[in-house]
Amino acid sequence: MSKNRYRPKPSGRLRIGFLPVLIWVLAAAAAVTLFWERFQNFEMVGIAQANQIIIAANGPGRLKSMSVELFKAVQAGEPLAILQLNSPMGDENLQEQLLTQRATALAELERLQAELTATADRLENENSLMESDAATAHRRMVMDVEQARLTVLQLKTTLAPEQILLEDLDLEIDINRKLVEKGALEQYALDKLNVQHQAQQAKVDEQKNMLEQAQKNLRQAELRLDEYVAKKPTPLNLELAMEPLRKAITVQEKRLDELMAMRPTTALVAPFDAVVSMINCREHQTVMEGDPIMTIVNAQPQDVITYVPQDKIDRVFVNMEVKLIKQTRPQRIVTSQITHLGPSVEMIPQRLWINPDVPEYGLPVRIAYDSNLGLLPNEMVGVRL
Repeated sequence: MSKNRYRPKPSGRLRIGFLPVLIWVLAAAAAVTLFWERFQNFEMVGIAQANQIIIAANGPGRLKSMSVELFKAVQAGEPLAILQLNSPMGDENLQEQLLTQRATALAELERLQAELTATADRLENENSLMESDAATAHRRMVMDVEQARLTVLQLKTTLAPEQILLEDLDLEIDINRKLVEKGALEQYALDKLNVQHQAQQAKVDEQKNMLEQAQKNLRQAELRLDEYVAKKPTPLNLELAMEPLRKAITVQEKRLDELMAMRPTTALVAPFDAVVSMINCREHQTVMEGDPIMTIVNAQPQDVITYVPQDKIDRVFVNMEVKLIKQTRPQRIVTSQITHLGPSVEMIPQRLWINPDVPEYGLPVRIAYDSNLGLLPNEMVGVRL
């Protein structure tokens, strides 16, 4: 009988008992590894930040028009709204108000013209028998300069309202052109404005040419007087006689500058490419200076802000490499770096608290944003250091 017949068979109990042990060993190793990685690299949550700005009224007035809607994308420089300011010209009867302003100014210039003529006649009568031919020429050159100043001022006063109306039409055309491109306005409305603009432009061009010639005449008159005064000073009696009139003309010049500085309408434009995230006012609504009209936010985040726990602050530094992890689908992981460290520890935004009832604090850190993540502004993103 063979000896193998009585050899004992290996028991399967050892093999069956060894598998759970192996699994537990591997699990423990994995736990140790994860613990070690967790110890070496900790995770946080950040917020994708984007440029955001409130478009506010730059003076009291009324919203004449709004060319944007909620969640509409806008480009840098694009008009968002037209604000009609509360000023002597800032109402519906713009042209009427401008013409009234011009009529008042021209009436004052007519008075100054009459005063200049009367002063010239008086000086001529007082000195015609006593003054020399040179003094007479001097006096006339002084009068020529002041007459040229008045002529320039009259032309500027005539031109100013027409220029303002032209600029107002420019704004209207720019707004309506964009509305036509989007199908929100009929083409004929834009064509009508273009015809008005062409007529107004022709009027302004003609008056500008006349003003340019008058300014040239003024410079020539001043040059002749300056050359003469360099050889012989102006007589004291002539200076005293002309001083009140010169001051009156100067006052009128300043009033004209104020008139040109008053803008009946102002365009509120987008400072950068953005999306309208909130609208606070509607067309024709009255607003005060500083009132928020709308809020726009950049369509792409500029950076990620996260908060480092106080016990981890010593581990972060500028230019440190970090991982940004998109938490929504499609999930992505990109490598970025820290660009700035905050100056002090501060309270973390509540949406990042683990327990909504327990405030948390940390050091704010800015991380460069990678457009490959495809995040929305204010979206939360995982951060691994």
